[in-house]
Amino acid sequence: MTAHAPAAIPAVPGSLASEYINETPITVSAKLNAVIALYDNCCDRFRDLAVEAIRAGRSAFWTTASHHSARAYELPVHINKGASIAEALEQEYPSHPQGKRLAGLDTLIPLNLKAATALSIAYEDFGTWRDEAELLARAVRDVRRAA
Repeated sequence: MTAHAPAAIPAVPGSLASEYINETPITVSAKLNAVIALYDNCCDRFRDLAVEAIRAGRSAFWTTASHHSARAYELPVHINKGASIAEALEQEYPSHPQGKRLAGLDTLIPLNLKAATALSIAYEDFGTWRDEAELLARAVRDVRRAA
């Protein structure tokens, strides 16, 4: 009888290992509540969609935007319902130049590592680099204000 090597385990950058290991629906939901308090932009319907994405194990997002910025405010709704980031951008910014779509990405707050990875890849599609740790920091520091 021979021992078989385990299936390949995805590499997780060191600073993200703790995030990856400790990420559960409960911890991500707690992060969502903290983000809503930080950005003071709760909407029960949007919150319910984010919770559903969390429970389903999908990428889950919140936004820095308020209802005054309707396009950016609606962007995570599409993603939390299962659309890709590219599809959500197309939905909310159908005929806008790339700069508007890139600005839309800047309003997204990833709530889990899966979301941070997807957002990082979306930035790459625009020729911009953002790493997961930087994107996850949006959940703990209000990025609308200068540091």
